[in-house]
Amino acid sequence: VPRRPPPPAAREPSAALRAYVEACERILWEPAGAAIRRWLVEKRCLDPEVLRHNRIGADPGPRLLPRPKGLPRHGPAAVFPALDEGRQAIYLQARYLDPPADRGKYDNPTGKHGRNPRLTAIERAPAAAGGPTIITEGIPDALAAATGGWQAVAILGAGVPDNRVAEVLARRPNPLVIAFDADEAGRLGASRLHDLLQERGRADVSIVEPPTADLNTWLV
Repeated sequence: VPRRPPPPAAREPSAALRAYVEACERILWEPAGAAIRRWLVEKRCLDPEVLRHNRIGADPGPRLLPRPKGLPRHGPAAVFPALDEGRQAIYLQARYLDPPADRGKYDNPTGKHGRNPRLTAIERAPAAAGGPTIITEGIPDALAAATGGWQAVAILGAGVPDNRVAEVLARRPNPLVIAFDADEAGRLGASRLHDLLQERGRADVSIVEPPTADLNTWLV
Protein backbone atom coordinates (compact mmCIF):
# COMPACT_ATOMS: atom_id res chain seq x y z
CA VAL A 1 0.00 0.00 0.00
CA PRO A 2 1.54 3.35 -0.95
CA ARG A 3 2.39 5.48 2.05
CA ARG A 4 1.70 9.15 2.26
CA PRO A 5 4.80 11.33 2.48
CA PRO A 6 5.48 12.69 5.96
CA PRO A 7 4.23 16.22 6.60
CA PRO A 8 6.90 18.92 6.26
CA ALA A 9 8.51 20.21 9.42
CA ALA A 10 6.82 23.23 10.90
CA ARG A 11 8.40 26.58 10.06
CA GLU A 12 7.17 28.14 13.28
CA PRO A 13 6.90 26.65 16.76
CA SER A 14 3.47 25.24 17.41
CA ALA A 15 1.09 26.77 19.93
CA ALA A 16 1.25 23.45 21.79
CA LEU A 17 5.04 23.68 22.15
CA ARG A 18 4.82 27.20 23.56
CA ALA A 19 2.01 26.22 25.94
CA TYR A 20 4.04 23.21 27.11
CA VAL A 21 7.11 25.38 27.80
CA GLU A 22 4.98 27.92 29.70
CA ALA A 23 3.37 25.19 31.81
CA CYS A 24 6.73 23.57 32.62
CA GLU A 25 8.25 26.97 33.44
CA ARG A 26 5.47 27.55 35.99
CA ILE A 27 5.60 24.04 37.45
CA LEU A 28 9.35 24.23 38.20
CA TRP A 29 8.62 26.68 41.03
CA GLU A 30 5.55 24.84 42.34
CA PRO A 31 5.42 21.78 44.63
CA ALA A 32 4.96 19.47 41.62
CA GLY A 33 8.37 20.57 40.33
CA ALA A 34 10.26 20.18 43.61
CA ALA A 35 12.19 17.03 42.63
CA ILE A 36 13.33 18.51 39.32
CA ARG A 37 14.14 21.85 40.97
CA ARG A 38 16.33 20.06 43.56
CA TRP A 39 18.09 18.16 40.75
CA LEU A 40 18.85 21.39 38.88
CA VAL A 41 19.83 23.56 41.86
CA GLU A 42 21.29 21.13 44.39
CA LYS A 43 22.67 18.33 42.24
CA ARG A 44 23.68 20.30 39.13
CA CYS A 45 24.54 23.50 41.10
CA LEU A 46 22.72 25.85 38.70
CA ASP A 47 21.72 29.35 39.81
CA PRO A 48 17.93 29.64 40.36
CA GLU A 49 17.90 33.16 38.89
CA VAL A 50 19.63 31.89 35.75
CA LEU A 51 17.00 29.16 35.51
CA ARG A 52 14.20 31.71 35.84
CA HIS A 53 15.71 34.12 33.34
CA ASN A 54 16.15 31.40 30.72
CA ARG A 55 12.67 29.95 31.30
CA ILE A 56 13.84 26.48 32.39
CA GLY A 57 10.94 24.21 33.35
CA ALA A 58 9.86 20.96 34.99
CA ASP A 59 7.77 18.30 33.29
CA PRO A 60 6.21 16.11 36.01
CA GLY A 61 5.14 13.51 33.43
CA PRO A 62 2.12 13.04 31.14
CA ARG A 63 -0.18 11.82 33.92
CA LEU A 64 0.10 15.18 35.69
CA LEU A 65 0.66 17.37 32.64
CA PRO A 66 -1.28 16.31 29.52
CA ARG A 67 0.25 17.24 26.16
CA PRO A 68 -0.41 16.47 22.49
CA LYS A 69 1.49 13.86 20.52
CA GLY A 70 4.92 14.87 19.36
CA LEU A 71 6.08 16.41 22.65
CA PRO A 72 8.30 14.54 25.17
CA ARG A 73 6.22 12.14 27.25
CA HIS A 74 8.47 9.50 28.83
CA GLY A 75 8.53 10.62 32.44
CA PRO A 76 9.65 13.49 34.68
CA ALA A 77 12.14 15.77 32.96
CA ALA A 78 13.89 19.11 33.13
CA VAL A 79 12.77 21.18 30.15
CA PHE A 80 15.34 23.39 28.42
CA PRO A 81 13.71 25.74 25.88
CA ALA A 82 15.51 27.42 22.98
CA LEU A 83 14.44 31.07 22.95
CA ASP A 84 14.37 33.67 20.20
CA GLU A 85 15.49 37.29 20.61
CA GLY A 86 12.12 38.13 22.16
CA ARG A 87 12.61 35.37 24.78
CA GLN A 88 9.84 33.29 23.21
CA ALA A 89 10.21 29.51 23.00
CA ILE A 90 10.93 28.15 19.51
CA TYR A 91 12.20 24.66 20.41
CA LEU A 92 13.12 22.60 23.45
CA GLN A 93 15.07 19.70 24.83
CA ALA A 94 13.80 17.55 27.68
CA ARG A 95 16.29 15.83 29.98
CA TYR A 96 14.72 12.82 31.73
CA LEU A 97 15.72 12.34 35.35
CA ASP A 98 15.29 8.57 35.01
CA PRO A 99 15.50 7.79 31.28
CA PRO A 100 13.55 4.77 30.00
CA ALA A 101 15.75 1.77 29.25
CA ASP A 102 15.14 2.07 25.51
CA ARG A 103 15.83 5.81 25.24
CA GLY A 104 18.63 8.29 25.83
CA LYS A 105 18.61 11.01 28.47
CA TYR A 106 17.38 13.69 26.06
CA ASP A 107 14.20 13.99 24.02
CA ASN A 108 13.01 16.53 21.45
CA PRO A 109 9.68 17.52 19.91
CA THR A 110 8.77 16.15 16.50
CA GLY A 111 8.96 18.30 13.38
CA LYS A 112 5.31 19.29 13.48
CA HIS A 113 5.99 21.37 16.60
CA GLY A 114 9.05 23.21 15.28
CA ARG A 115 12.54 22.77 13.93
CA ASN A 116 15.84 22.64 15.76
CA PRO A 117 17.53 26.07 15.54
CA ARG A 118 20.88 24.34 16.24
CA LEU A 119 21.86 26.93 18.86
CA THR A 120 20.35 29.19 21.50
CA ALA A 121 21.67 32.03 23.67
CA ILE A 122 21.74 31.53 27.44
CA GLU A 123 21.95 34.74 29.45
CA ARG A 124 23.17 35.56 32.90
CA ALA A 125 20.58 37.21 35.15
CA PRO A 126 21.07 40.12 35.06
CA ALA A 127 22.80 40.01 31.70
CA ALA A 128 26.58 40.25 31.90
CA ALA A 129 28.22 43.29 30.33
CA GLY A 130 31.22 42.62 28.11
CA GLY A 131 33.52 39.66 28.41
CA PRO A 132 33.66 36.62 26.15
CA THR A 133 30.77 34.38 25.15
CA ILE A 134 31.16 30.72 26.13
CA ILE A 135 30.00 28.23 23.46
CA THR A 136 28.98 24.83 24.84
CA GLU A 137 27.56 21.47 23.82
CA GLY A 138 23.99 21.54 25.12
CA ILE A 139 21.99 23.85 27.35
CA PRO A 140 23.05 22.48 30.79
CA ASP A 141 26.69 23.42 30.12
CA ALA A 142 25.60 26.88 28.93
CA LEU A 143 23.56 27.28 32.14
CA ALA A 144 26.70 26.35 34.09
CA ALA A 145 28.63 29.09 32.26
CA ALA A 146 25.83 31.59 32.99
CA THR A 147 25.88 30.53 36.65
CA GLY A 148 29.56 31.49 36.61
CA GLY A 149 28.66 34.94 35.32
CA TRP A 150 29.26 34.52 31.58
CA GLN A 151 27.16 34.98 28.48
CA ALA A 152 26.79 31.62 26.74
CA VAL A 153 25.49 29.98 23.59
CA ALA A 154 24.43 26.33 23.58
CA ILE A 155 24.79 24.16 20.48
CA LEU A 156 21.79 21.82 20.29
CA GLY A 157 22.03 18.24 19.09
CA ALA A 158 24.89 15.92 18.31
CA GLY A 159 27.27 16.30 15.41
CA VAL A 160 29.98 18.63 14.21
CA PRO A 161 28.98 22.32 13.99
CA ASP A 162 28.13 23.40 10.45
CA ASN A 163 28.29 26.57 8.37
CA ARG A 164 24.88 27.78 9.56
CA VAL A 165 25.97 27.63 13.20
CA ALA A 166 29.24 29.39 12.39
CA GLU A 167 27.46 32.18 10.50
CA VAL A 168 25.27 32.99 13.51
CA LEU A 169 28.15 32.85 15.99
CA ALA A 170 30.42 34.98 13.79
CA ARG A 171 27.97 37.87 14.11
CA ARG A 172 28.15 37.94 17.92
CA PRO A 173 30.16 40.74 19.58
CA ASN A 174 33.03 40.13 21.99
CA PRO A 175 35.53 37.24 21.98
CA LEU A 176 34.30 33.65 21.68
CA VAL A 177 35.47 30.74 23.86
CA ILE A 178 34.61 27.21 22.69
CA ALA A 179 34.23 24.89 25.70
CA PHE A 180 32.91 21.60 24.33
CA ASP A 181 32.95 18.26 26.17
CA ALA A 182 36.32 16.79 27.09
CA ASP A 183 36.11 13.78 24.77
CA GLU A 184 37.17 12.98 21.21
CA ALA A 185 33.87 14.12 19.71
CA GLY A 186 34.06 17.38 21.67
CA ARG A 187 37.63 18.03 20.52
CA LEU A 188 36.70 17.35 16.91
CA GLY A 189 33.67 19.65 17.09
CA ALA A 190 35.61 22.43 18.83
CA SER A 191 38.39 22.30 16.25
CA ARG A 192 35.94 22.33 13.37
CA LEU A 193 33.98 25.28 14.80
CA HIS A 194 37.22 27.19 15.48
CA ASP A 195 38.24 26.77 11.82
CA LEU A 196 34.81 27.83 10.53
CA LEU A 197 34.87 30.98 12.65
CA GLN A 198 38.38 31.88 11.55
CA GLU A 199 37.30 31.49 7.93
CA ARG A 200 34.70 34.17 8.69
CA GLY A 201 37.27 36.61 9.98
CA ARG A 202 36.98 35.90 13.70
CA ALA A 203 40.51 35.99 15.09
CA ASP A 204 39.28 36.28 18.70
CA VAL A 205 38.25 32.63 19.14
CA SER A 206 39.88 30.27 21.64
CA ILE A 207 39.28 26.72 22.82
CA VAL A 208 39.15 25.68 26.47
CA GLU A 209 38.79 22.01 27.39
CA PRO A 210 37.14 21.42 30.78
CA PRO A 211 39.29 19.42 33.24
CA THR A 212 36.29 17.11 33.79
CA ALA A 213 33.74 15.61 31.39
CA ASP A 214 31.99 18.92 30.67
CA LEU A 215 31.32 22.39 32.08
CA ASN A 216 28.40 21.38 34.27
CA THR A 217 30.38 18.52 35.81
CA TRP A 218 33.25 20.98 36.40
CA LEU A 219 30.85 23.36 38.16
CA VAL A 220 29.52 20.55 40.37
